[in-house]
Amino acid sequence: MVTNAETGKVVTTLPIGEGSDGVFYDENRKLIFSSNGSGTLTVITQKNKDSYAVLETISTAKGARTLTMSKATGALYLPTANFGDTPAATSDNPNPRASIVPDSFKILVIK
Repeated sequence: MVTNAETGKVVTTLPIGEGSDGVFYDENRKLIFSSNGSGTLTVITQKNKDSYAVLETISTAKGARTLTMSKATGALYLPTANFGDTPAATSDNPNPRASIVPDSFKILVIK
C-alpha cells in the first residue's frame, strides 16, 4: 500500500509477495523494493507522486524478508538462512515456524 505521508490517504495498493518485512525507497531511481519472506523481491516504479506500478518480481530465497540498500552503489542486501522442517501445530503454538539450519546464515546481494 502506498500512502500520502502528509494526509494519510491511500494512493494505491499493489500486489507483493507474502511475508514482507522490509521496504526500501530509492529516491534516485524512483524505485520501491519490497523483500518478501516467500522468496521474492517486488520492484515497484514510481511514475509520479500518484502513480506506481510493479516493474518486476525477482526470485530471492525463502526467508529473505528484510533488506537494506547501499545508497552509494544501489546494491540491495537481504539476510536469510536455510530452513529445516516446520513442526506440527499445537494448541500452544498454532503457527509454528520452520527451524533455521545451523551455520546457514547468508546475505543475498542484488545489484
